Amino acid sequence: VCNGIDDDCDNSVDEDFVGTAASCGVGACARTGMTVCPQAAGQSLMSISCTPGTPQTEICTDTIDNDCDGMVNNGCPTIISGDQNADRKLTAADLIILSRLVATNTCIDLSPVQCRQANVNCDERVSVNDILLLLGNIVAGTLPSSCS
Repeated sequence: VCNGIDDDCDNSVDEDFVGTAASCGVGACARTGMTVCPQAAGQSLMSISCTPGTPQTEICTDTIDNDCDGMVNNGCPTIISGDQNADRKLTAADLIILSRLVATNTCIDLSPVQCRQANVNCDERVSVNDILLLLGNIVAGTLPSSCS
């Protein structure tokens, strides 16, 4: 028990306290520590000994909360379906990249970001239909909205 009292009258306070695993931080900063007892007379507050990791700049191409604010990829630009090289434009280069991805015909081999970019028609598959839609968008000069 962590209560700041010599409960067993052996002139030691809270010496039998056994800490348990405790966590701190969120996202990439999440760490595991231990509960601790201050072991000083009159102090009965159990605390956590845990140091969260250091926040980093958000990386927009992963699904990790790099800046440790509880939100994944916040502050990142909206993904444009079909924009394979992330230059915020639809060009022939995107068409070439997408045509290479069609061979997989699925989002299983792609990261979530790549899948949303390649799946132009939002049907959970990367197919010839996506190439045709992207080609139409390039010709029309339009940017499709991203899949949700």
